[in-house]
Amino acid sequence: MPKITAPSVNPPHYFEMTFTAEAGRPYRLWIRGKAQDDFWGNDSVWVQFSDSVNSSGAAVFRTGTTSGTEINLEDCSGCGLSGWGWQDNGWGVGVLGPQLFFQSTGTHTIRVQGREDGISIDQIVLSPSTYLFTSPGALKNDNTVLPASGGGTPQPQPPTITSVFPSPGSTAGGTSVTITGTNFASGATVKFDTTAATSVTVVSSTSITVITPPHAAGLVNVVVTNPDGQSATLTNGFTYTAPAQPFIILEDDFNDNSLNFAKWSANNLFSGFTDTAVQTLETTGRLQIGALFSGQSGSHYNGLRSTAAYNFSGAYSYVELVQGPTASTTADAMFTIGQDPQNYYRIYVEQGVLICQAKIGGSKRNLFTAAYSSSVHHWWRMRHDQSTGRVVFETASDNPDLAGSWVIRYSEPWDTSAVPLSSVIFELKAGTWQAESIAPGTVVFDNFRAVRP
Repeated sequence: MPKITAPSVNPPHYFEMTFTAEAGRPYRLWIRGKAQDDFWGNDSVWVQFSDSVNSSGAAVFRTGTTSGTEINLEDCSGCGLSGWGWQDNGWGVGVLGPQLFFQSTGTHTIRVQGREDGISIDQIVLSPSTYLFTSPGALKNDNTVLPASGGGTPQPQPPTITSVFPSPGSTAGGTSVTITGTNFASGATVKFDTTAATSVTVVSSTSITVITPPHAAGLVNVVVTNPDGQSATLTNGFTYTAPAQPFIILEDDFNDNSLNFAKWSANNLFSGFTDTAVQTLETTGRLQIGALFSGQSGSHYNGLRSTAAYNFSGAYSYVELVQGPTASTTADAMFTIGQDPQNYYRIYVEQGVLICQAKIGGSKRNLFTAAYSSSVHHWWRMRHDQSTGRVVFETASDNPDLAGSWVIRYSEPWDTSAVPLSSVIFELKAGTWQAESIAPGTVVFDNFRAVRP
């Protein structure tokens, strides 16, 4: 018959066999064949597999397609044939064909289709190690016949590591990295020097993802150990670096029971009228404002403002509201960032409602409101997102310095003409604006901090 130039999707003549192989490992295909009458026109076949892939994981040489890998027993045009010989799927003297990979670990099927008449096949070998780069026997007049094998699981090979990315990472740990290499087995463990990584996921035999553990700054070895005890070490494979320390703009934990007048100005609010009769003091390690007045009409607010104006570009500021005013009153507890009574951003609580507010050019807008929860809204934060130029209002229930604690409540572009980032004032205040029939109680703040990351 004439030479078949491509495999057939449904060939009329073929045979199939099953074997087992591992996903992600390279295999070399060899056959021991003989051409009828040692004629070069009788020496080739097409070979396909049920789930073969290339080194990048793309499907190749699949049964049911017109893609196949070709085996020509003669090594080159004019090289000649003589009796039985071992050949792979490469063409040319000393040329090895493409390695084979498989999509999954387990049982696979090989299909052999005729390409020319007259070829006989004695043995087929798929080797991940012994014959990966060496032929099982001679190309001509071969007498090598290998012991029969069902293609059982190959002898486990030790892992190798080629890269760890990204690097460097923080000494605090928590960096998600991908380790690339070979022969990674399910259940493998990873250590950075002698400390075990967490969240180890063996993605494939060539990739592992992990979360780095905490470690002192410097270079460390990365060690991957398979369940069979075989391991690989990438010397100085990862670098730990100390995280950059944030720049403290202004902070006060109010723990010394004495107002710090280098940081704060008392009885001198910037955002509205100050009633010095409303007591403001630092006591029991907190800032206390009140008791707030009841039965008095008009504005009665007091608290603290920063003595200086600060550059707030790319910065954030938060405070803990330990105790708000009585929810059945219209008394306020307020945290404000701004410059004058007509231009500021504010978070406050009034009558059991949390409110995010902007006052620009003397016009107030409530940006966000929600039923106030002393646990969910325990911490308040305003920040300038330098990448987007927005003011962001956030709250947290606990541990404000922990990544992921903050919940964004609202954001909009920061009006830099009304509230210049180069010169903002911080203010904590509380008070009443109308006569309250019920005692509004005392407002308590704690742990103020303004930081540029």
